Amino acid sequence: MTKPQRSSERRLFAASALILVGRIGLIVVVAHALLGLLLQQQVMPLRGVAMLIVAVLLLVVAAALLRDRSLLPLVGLQTVAAAGLLSGVALLVRLVFRDWRLLGTHAGLVGCLLIGIGAGAGYALRRYQYWKKRRRTA
Repeated sequence: MTKPQRSSERRLFAASALILVGRIGLIVVVAHALLGLLLQQQVMPLRGVAMLIVAVLLLVVAAALLRDRSLLPLVGLQTVAAAGLLSGVALLVRLVFRDWRLLGTHAGLVGCLLIGIGAGAGYALRRYQYWKKRRRTA
């Protein structure tokens, strides 16, 4: 029986933890930024910028640990897709429970637009993965 490679296991575990924390931070920041842009509020306070910088640095370190640069665009597209879908659905659900007639107003349109942004990012992610797979086999 062979001994497991401890250093590679630790590196993989550390990269996984960094990706998880970085992705959560990015989802929070991107969801806040999307809502701020579409609702014409302050886009991102200083703590949001700091959180964005920390999340991106965590992802860069994780990509360096895994020696895989393709991790960065994948996580970015996944983040925009998740943040758009979650923000849009949350906004529409809030409008339905507050007053369903608000769905036909500007806020309902913003919710649908956020869902469209999330779906578009998901489609772009799918196309990117297909392109990478096709490029790897050629």
